[in-house]
Amino acid sequence: MPVHDLYILPGSYKSLMTIMAAKATDTKVQLHPLAFGNQSEEYLKINPRGKSPSLILADGPLTEASAIVRYFAKSSGKMLGETPFEQAKVDEWIDHVNTEYFPHFNNFVYQYLG
Repeated sequence: MPVHDLYILPGSYKSLMTIMAAKATDTKVQLHPLAFGNQSEEYLKINPRGKSPSLILADGPLTEASAIVRYFAKSSGKMLGETPFEQAKVDEWIDHVNTEYFPHFNNFVYQYLG
């Protein structure tokens, strides 16, 4: 299995989500930490929106955390579900976490760190 370049913003819940998914699916990634607000020309070629995370693949970059997580699941054959219903339950959980948990993640971290 090839090693994929994964550009992340350290501490970002979206980056953390992709790192966790890579580990859970045994997907090998080379992490490339970005500085907050990175808008370098080099990075904008990878992700024109300038956001993180971004995953570099042979077919091109993927630039949304949920898309990257689903790619890891589909390409590894792990954590995806075998039936259409099981696959929908995986999507349901990803969407639930994105809308109910992750928006509050930074508030928790900032309160904890002061």
